[in-house]
Parts: sequence; structure tokens; C-alpha cells
Amino acid sequence: LLGWCFLCVAVTFLVCGVVMACFACLVGGFCAAGAFAGLPCPSGRYQNGTLLTLNISMTSADDCVACPAGAFCSTGAAAPTQCAPGTVQPLAQQGACVKCAAGTYQEGSAETACLECPGGSFCAEGASAALPCLEGTFSSAPGLASSGQCADCPEGAFCPTGATDYSECSPGTVQPLAQQGSCAKCAAGTYQGSEGETACFACLEGEYCAEGASAGLPCPSGRYQNGTLLTLNISMTSAGDCVACPEGTFCSTGAAAPTQCAPGTVQP
Repeated sequence: LLGWCFLCVAVTFLVCGVVMACFACLVGGFCAAGAFAGLPCPSGRYQNGTLLTLNISMTSADDCVACPAGAFCSTGAAAPTQCAPGTVQPLAQQGACVKCAAGTYQEGSAETACLECPGGSFCAEGASAALPCLEGTFSSAPGLASSGQCADCPEGAFCPTGATDYSECSPGTVQPLAQQGSCAKCAAGTYQGSEGETACFACLEGEYCAEGASAGLPCPSGRYQNGTLLTLNISMTSAGDCVACPEGTFCSTGAAAPTQCAPGTVQP
């Protein structure tokens, strides 16, 4: 072996005493003239070897390529890394991406800005997607940061998942509780004719009420209903549940009680 080493030119480095040759600088680094080893590109810059193949100088950190917006380059990077969903980077030459702030989200990769969370949803810090307000809650306001900021659904109404407003219970249904995702049908023998109510009413005399009734229907001619069955919790859900009018009487449509035949008339 010779007893001396020669100076490597820029973009190469020397392993002296092992092999009398200089090697091309590795990707992710730069090599000044006389380099014993390549130095890594600093955070926010990269070097993927393309410049070396074009014989372009890579002698200092400034010769490393600036990382583009929407990506980050850690120390010694050979290529930019795209920002993951939930993170963004609006600036070039950065060593890390930043999480989307609470109340915003970003579902794409390599993005430079976060999007405002829409109404009916919430977005925690670093969200890659907007999450819907929970069943029984609602909100029309954008930019919510947590599910706790969604408002509770009031009594007499329901709120499905992701609701931007509450919906009043329709006739024939009620909801006595707050923070609910649906309304309940009025039980058989009861009814409710209005919207947004919390309780059903007992079916009136002379009528019957099927489950979910918004109004009582009259007992047909020849039958009656005087409320006695309702007080005994006996179902009055169809015309057949109305009581048959006895002999010697008649029952007009919607009768609450039989009417006796007048003198000179009969009903066998």
C-alpha cells in the first residue's frame, strides 16, 4: 500500500487504508471536498441521488433539495414523506407535519390545509374524518371539537346519528325523555293527535285505537265502547273489540252505550 491518501473531490468520500478509491455520496446526504464520510441532509431537506447522477454538486446542506409543502423530510431523508390523513404542512422545507386542530379534519394525504368540521359532526385534534354527533344529540354549528358540544335532543323529539337539528315526534308517537334517537308509538288503546308530545291519551268512549293511533276510530254501527274495558286494561285495537249491542237496543256508529228501543219498536 502507498503511505499517503489523495483528496476526494466534492460529492465523493474516501475510505483510506482500506480501498484507495472515493465513493459517490449516498442518498440522503452531501459530501464536501475531502469528506471522510457523507453528512446527512438537515431536517426539511432531502437528496434522492438524482442530482448526483446529473453530476450536480452536493457539497453542502444547502445543496439538498427543499422538502415540498404537504410533506416532511427528517434528517438524512432520501425522499419527502407525504403528510398522513389528519395532518398537514402548508410550508416547504419542514421536518414534520402538524396535526389538524380540534374542530377541523383532513382525510387526504399530502395536503396543506385542514377543513372545518361540518354541522352535525365533531372533530378531535388530528382527525382524519368528521365523526357524527351521537344518537340523541344534534348540532348545526360547524367546527365542534368533541361530542360533548353536540346539544341534547329535547323531550317530544328525536335525533338520529349525525342530526343537525331535532325532529318533533309525529302524531301517533311520543317521547317523554330527552336525548333519544327515536319516538315510541302510542300503545294500543291510546292515541296522540299532535306533534312533539310526550304522552298518549286513553282512547275515548265510543272509539277504538290501534297501536300508533293519531286519533280514535268510531265503533261501527251495532257495537259500542263505554270506557269500562279501558279501565280494565283490555285492548281496544280494532272494531271487533267494541262490545256487541244487546237485543232490545241499538248502537249507532261511535256509540258509547246501547240505546233502548223506544215503545213501538223492537230489536230481536
